[in-house]
Amino acid sequence: MKLSHLVILGGLLLHMACKKDLDLNGGTPDFEVVSTTGTFKRGEPVVFKFAGNADNISFYSGEPQKDYAFRSGRTEAATGGLLAFTSAVTGGAQAGQFSVLASSDFSGNYTDLTAVKAATWTDITARFKLGSTATFAASGNKDVTDLLAAGKPLYVAFRYITQPQQQNGAARTWMVQGYAFQGITALGNLTGADMFTGAFRLVTSNPATAPARSAVSTSRLTLLANEFTADNDPLTENWAISAPVTWEQLNLGPDRPVGIKGGTAARLESYAHTYANPGTYKATFVASNVNIDQRSEVVREVTVTVQ
Repeated sequence: MKLSHLVILGGLLLHMACKKDLDLNGGTPDFEVVSTTGTFKRGEPVVFKFAGNADNISFYSGEPQKDYAFRSGRTEAATGGLLAFTSAVTGGAQAGQFSVLASSDFSGNYTDLTAVKAATWTDITARFKLGSTATFAASGNKDVTDLLAAGKPLYVAFRYITQPQQQNGAARTWMVQGYAFQGITALGNLTGADMFTGAFRLVTSNPATAPARSAVSTSRLTLLANEFTADNDPLTENWAISAPVTWEQLNLGPDRPVGIKGGTAARLESYAHTYANPGTYKATFVASNVNIDQRSEVVREVTVTVQ
């Protein structure tokens, strides 16, 4: 290879080594959007027509939880609440073991049953349909607004009492799934807690001498009696108590867009969206060109009136 060619090749390699970022193909997107003119009816598709192109395009309709203005997150005030769960029961013969309670003044001390009982608990078992077999039954979505206190969280507990089993028969096994608290808001009923965020914890009456076999997970509560003997068969209590539900302001997280075009897709000329409810919406399209080093985007908004 000639010396001149080596010099040129060396220069190219040096340039490539010094250049840290890849060029962004297409640079800043050349992208515009317009909607079909006029006022639209609910249930009628609104067609947005595009000029230019971009590697990626996402769409915020402007409807609740799909609004670009709340892309970083939103909270919503609640005026009341609903509670629901599913339950099932198997084995045994004891009656009246399972109950549902709620409190707004529990101290949050999950280590001591005495502290639990010091709180004011309202028994709300009768509000719900309970399972009667091993098949989980839905409790129904029941109003618990009367239990909510301004400035205080709500705690939900599932209490399980086992009478001495030699005199009262074998205990039953109760299971709870699908726990959900919904706040009543201007946007509708919105989830404020579920089995995962509920973070239930067990509090037992005889952890040392008659430990219960109950268990909690992010998907199920299993309330199971202690093992007993002729000399050790006490009355026991198990409480599965939720984390506090801060119900007054529900954190809904960020509003999310719908991705309508990815980098390898052909150029998109239009997109149609149907609004179910009347109102004035700010439809927003985010168009971007992206590589591993850079991102460039433009935001286009269109006001849509739906009758």
